[in-house]
Amino acid sequence: MDTPALATPTPSAKAKRQEAERRVSVRHVSAQEAVSRPMDAQDTLSWGAQVRDVSLGGIALIVCYPFKPGSYLAIEIQGVPTAARPLLARVIHAEDQSDGTWAVGCEFLKQLTPSDMAVLV
Repeated sequence: MDTPALATPTPSAKAKRQEAERRVSVRHVSAQEAVSRPMDAQDTLSWGAQVRDVSLGGIALIVCYPFKPGSYLAIEIQGVPTAARPLLARVIHAEDQSDGTWAVGCEFLKQLTPSDMAVLV
């Protein structure tokens, strides 16, 4: 009689974070406020967000709405005078936080330039 195959253990949250830390661009910690809105509908709500960190290639937001991976967002950083245009990004992952918010990791559709970064950090 064959023994059933054992289930492969799923990676812990810590292991997942360590895997996610293999980034090409250096991330800069931030506490800026932002507004995010999905790009799939014109008349949609905008959601307040706090920027957790930003890099040339992406941004991490804390939001109260679980945007689905694959969603496209327009993100407007508040209080940055030269950031008049929204940053366009695709949601890579969304992780439920213990306080009921969501940590949303996004990849920019167009990588930021060093001068863009200088304005944001």
